[in-house]
Amino acid sequence: MAAPITRAIPSGADSTKNKTVRNSRSENGFCIVTSNANGSSTGAYRDFLAIAFDSVTSTRVQKTAEVSSYAVENSQTGDSSEVSDHIQIKNGRINLEGIVSETPIAKWGGFFDNAGEGNRIAAAIDALDKIFTDRKPIVVYTEHKIFKNMVITGFDYDYTAEEAMKFTLQLDQIRLITGATVNAIATKTASTLSVGKKVKTQVSTKKVTQASIGNRNVTTN
Repeated sequence: MAAPITRAIPSGADSTKNKTVRNSRSENGFCIVTSNANGSSTGAYRDFLAIAFDSVTSTRVQKTAEVSSYAVENSQTGDSSEVSDHIQIKNGRINLEGIVSETPIAKWGGFFDNAGEGNRIAAAIDALDKIFTDRKPIVVYTEHKIFKNMVITGFDYDYTAEEAMKFTLQLDQIRLITGATVNAIATKTASTLSVGKKVKTQVSTKKVTQASIGNRNVTTN
């Protein structure tokens, strides 16, 4: 019996919480809204447990890439120069600062708007702590773009004003993969032991199988 070979294949799909809109906001999980210009028009408050800051003072989106380089010497001149042969795109990152108060000027429908007087900040702390400890991807709505599969990798809050709390969050975008199993047939070989001038050659019992991975057929020998 051939041993199964497991290969990880990029799915390109969102996580379960981000993939489809279900019947209730509690089933869809959390999202963070940094701009109501986008959040209100895209159904964020309707479909998710939306964390909407009373004021967002800073939203910083960062994308980076890592370039692999090495030195090559010119055999004619003896000079060396650095060349690159690989570029790796890093996961996107968002850093944001927002304020939640007990006396907001306007309410947009965030889930802790109904927490009651004096409980909005406590509800925001509990929600962010739950997102962080559960380690589940969420959706982030910024003014010009929606970011899916974001995880909170760090956050802090600062008691700088009475009846208001300043939150600083760092979120990283992750890539999700799914696994697929392919059956493979091992090739039987004989040792290449030299006996005089004769060498034993490989004995192959070839059998070809096919397995489907996603939309591709994979053939193994």
